[in-house]
Amino acid sequence: MGFSERHLSGLLVRVPRPGFWAVLLAASLVALLFLASWGYRAVYRDRIYPGIRVNGVPVGGMSTSQASAALAVALSEPMARPLSVEVDGRTWSFSRSALGARYDVPGLVEQAFGLGRSGGPLDQSTTLATLLIRPRDLDATVRVDTVDWSAILDPIAHAIERPPVDARLAVEADGSVQVVPDRAGVVLNREDARKAIETALASGSTETVTLTTAPVLPAIHAADLAEARRQAAIALSGPISVRYDGHTWTLDKERIRSALVLPRPDGSGSLTRLDLEPSALDGFLAEIAATIDRPAEDARLVLQDGEVSIAPSRSARAMDRQATLTRIRAALTSEDRSVVPVVHESPPVVVEANLSSALAIGNQLIKAPIVLNGPNSQNWTLDVSTLRSMLLLSGSSLASTERTPHLDPAKLASYVASLARDIDRPPSNARFRRNGGQVALIRDGVTGYQLDQAALAEMIQQAAASDDRTVTLPVASVPPAFGAGDASALSGLQLVAQNSTSYAGSIPPRRHNVELATSMLNGVVVAPGQVFSFNRELGPQTLDRGFQVGYGIVAQANGGVKTVPSVGGGICQVSTTLFQPIFWAGYEIEERHWHAYWIAHYASHGYPGLDDTVDDSSGLDFQFKNTTANPLLIQSSTDGDRVYFSIYGVAPTWTVHVDPPVVTNVVKTDRQLRIEPDPNLPPGEKIYTEAAEDGFTVTVHRTVDEGGGSIRNLTLRSVYAPSHNVIAVGPSV
Repeated sequence: MGFSERHLSGLLVRVPRPGFWAVLLAASLVALLFLASWGYRAVYRDRIYPGIRVNGVPVGGMSTSQASAALAVALSEPMARPLSVEVDGRTWSFSRSALGARYDVPGLVEQAFGLGRSGGPLDQSTTLATLLIRPRDLDATVRVDTVDWSAILDPIAHAIERPPVDARLAVEADGSVQVVPDRAGVVLNREDARKAIETALASGSTETVTLTTAPVLPAIHAADLAEARRQAAIALSGPISVRYDGHTWTLDKERIRSALVLPRPDGSGSLTRLDLEPSALDGFLAEIAATIDRPAEDARLVLQDGEVSIAPSRSARAMDRQATLTRIRAALTSEDRSVVPVVHESPPVVVEANLSSALAIGNQLIKAPIVLNGPNSQNWTLDVSTLRSMLLLSGSSLASTERTPHLDPAKLASYVASLARDIDRPPSNARFRRNGGQVALIRDGVTGYQLDQAALAEMIQQAAASDDRTVTLPVASVPPAFGAGDASALSGLQLVAQNSTSYAGSIPPRRHNVELATSMLNGVVVAPGQVFSFNRELGPQTLDRGFQVGYGIVAQANGGVKTVPSVGGGICQVSTTLFQPIFWAGYEIEERHWHAYWIAHYASHGYPGLDDTVDDSSGLDFQFKNTTANPLLIQSSTDGDRVYFSIYGVAPTWTVHVDPPVVTNVVKTDRQLRIEPDPNLPPGEKIYTEAAEDGFTVTVHRTVDEGGGSIRNLTLRSVYAPSHNVIAVGPSV
C-alpha cells in the first residue's frame, strides 16, 4: 500500500493514496461473495443447484431421487413414440425399447447434480453465479444397447428379399424350346439398416427411417442359353432308334423330353452341355437288355422224335448299359438319330463237336428193348419207350462219367423195385400143431425168393450200353428158418403166455372172419431175432381168400369215425387177442395201432388202451420181435364163442412192470340210439353195429428189465373218439 505525506500544522501525516480504497472495496466484495457462495452451497448441499434443466425439465432445487422421478415421467413420452422403417414401399413400426434405446436417467441426474460442484471454490462460485444469471439446459442423449438384430431384421428381409431367377429353357407342349428370361434378386443391406436405425434412435428422430436394398444378379442370363436352345431343339427334333439283331427300340420325343437335363452352370461358371438323366432311361435300357442279354448255352443232347440229337450251342450276350447310354447321349444332338447298342459276347463251354461221342452213346442206350429172364420161366421186357423215359442226357462237358448219357438211377431203381414186388416172396416157416407134448407138422415151410435190386440195376445199365440186350435176373432163394425137419426143436417149449376174448353175439360174417383168421395163424413159428408180421402171416384179407363183408371202423372226411361194411370185418379182434399176451409177456413191440374209438370188451386185466387194429390195404400192421434165443410157437383156435391164443417158448428171464393207465381228455358221448339205413343189408334186417363209449386219451407205460442194467421202455398212447349207439337197418320191403 502506498502512502503520501502531508503536513498539517506542522505535523507530518501519512494519508493513504486513492487506489487503496478500490482495493479494499474489492477485497471486501470477494469476502462477501465467498461468504454468500458458502452459504448458498450449504443450502443446496443435497439438492441440484437452481438454474439447471435436463431436456427442458427444471430439476434445480430437487434432490437426486426427485429429479430421477421427474425425468422418468418426462422422458417416457418421447421413448413411447414408435420408430418406423420403410423399404420397398412397405413399412414396419417398432417400439424404441425393443430396438435397445433408453435414456440414462441416473447418469443425467448425476451430471445435473455435479454442476457447480467441480473445480476450486472460485470456479464453483463462478458457476453458481452464472447459473443464477443464465440457467443451463442439459441434453438427454439416448443410449442404444446391443439387441438381437437378426430377430428384428429377418422378418423384413423375408418380406422384401427375393432370390435371383436364372434364365432357363422351357419345352412347350408342341416340343418347341423357349428361353424363360432371367430376373435379378433383391437382398436387404442389413449392416446399413442397423446403422440407420441406431442413428435415428440416438438422435431421437421421429422421421421414418428408409432402409436400402442391393440387387442379386442371376447366374444364367438369357443370352447365355442361345447355344443350349439350339441343342435342345435338335434333341427334340425326333426320336432316337436303337437297332440290334433285327430288333428296334424307339426312344420317342416324349421320353426324351422327360429325361432331358437342360444346361446348368458348372463349377467354373460355364454352362454344361445338354444331357439325359440316366435314371429316367433305366426302364428303356432294361427293355433293350431283356431282349439282348442271354446266358451262354452249351451244345446239349436232347431226345427228339425218339432219337438223341444235338441242340446247338449259343454264345452269351450282355449289353453294356453305360456304353450304350453314352451312344444315346451322343445321338441326342446329332443328325444321326440311330444307335447300335454296345454288346459283349462270350463263347459257350461246349460246342457241337464236343458231343459226337456222347450222341452215339445216347442212341445206343435206347436202340432196342432189354429182355429180363427170371425164375420159373418168367420173363419181362424193358421196352424202348421205358428206356427213353429213363434216359439222362447232358449238354455239359462229358469228361466225367456222371455226365455221360446213362439211364436215370432213380427211375431204374423204381423199375427194379416194381419187379421185386412181383418176384420177391418171403420164406414161410413150417407150421406146427401142438398136441399134448407132441408137435405135429401142419404144413411144410416154403422157400422164398429175393431179387438183388442193386445188381440188377447195374446189369441193365451194362446191357443198355451193349449189343447183348438180354439179362438173367439175379434172384436168390431164401430158405425158411423152420422146416418140416425142425419139429424136434419145438417139442420142449413151454407155455409162456395165453389170452382169449369173446366174439359171442357177433353177426355171421364177423363170426366167420374171426374164425377164418384165427385158423390161418395157428402153428406160426417166430424164429429167434425174427419179426412177426400179422398181415404177412395172415395174407391179404380178400373175398377170394374166403373173407366176408362184415363191419369195420373207418375215418370220415369230416374228421369223425364210423362203422361201415368192410371185407374182413372182425379180424381186429384176432390181432387184439394176440397182441395182449405178447404185451404182458414183455416181448418187443415193433408196430401197433389203436381203434378209432374204444371197444369196452377189449380191456385187458382191467386196462383200457391195449387193443390193436390191422388193415393190410391201409398199411396198418401188428408186429413184434422175438428177441430171445429160442423160437416161439403160436397156437390159435376158436370154439364158437371165444378166440384163444397160446404162446409157447422158453420163459424169458426179464421182469415186466406195467404202470396203471393214465386217462385224460374225456369227451362224453351222446348215448341216444341212432338208426342208420344200410342198403347192403337184407330188407328189414337190423344189426347193432356200434356201442356208445366216451372218447378219451389213455397212456400205458411198460418197463422190461432184462438184467445187467438193460431196460426197455414202451409207452402206448391211444386217442379214442366218442362212439354212439348205432343200429344199421336194411331197406324197407
